[in-house]
Amino acid sequence: MFGLIRKFITMSVMLVIGVAAGMYVSTHVQPRQFVTVKECTETCLKSNELLGLIGSIGIKLDRIPDVVLETDKTLVINYPKPVDPIHYVIIPKKDIKSIEDVTPEDAEYVMDAIAVNRELVKREGITKYRFMTNGPGYQEVAYLHFHLTGKK
Repeated sequence: MFGLIRKFITMSVMLVIGVAAGMYVSTHVQPRQFVTVKECTETCLKSNELLGLIGSIGIKLDRIPDVVLETDKTLVINYPKPVDPIHYVIIPKKDIKSIEDVTPEDAEYVMDAIAVNRELVKREGITKYRFMTNGPGYQEVAYLHFHLTGKK
């Protein structure tokens, strides 16, 4: 009986710690509607928006794999499914859903992403490249990010 009570108390404490940690991690994340499974309308969190939210939390926790370059405002990773010989994803460290959501307060993050793009082009000796972002409908992940693709 005592073991059962101890397990219950331990699980309750773990639940409280998990909720508190989740609240802390999501403090500076752009507000988005929670996931709705049945009868989802256009205001529900879609799969690409969920990926964006998870990405935002991952960046906040420094849990992003295959980091190529990092500044205090930008993170660069290798794209997992490259289209060209060079394919980087440049991600601002502020939760911005898409380019249409950029505000004047976000300028330093967008400008840092552009500066990081310039640094990669020079460092890698890339002579033919594209630097682009996708908007809603084309984003696989609803989180502002840029693709640098090209060849040396």
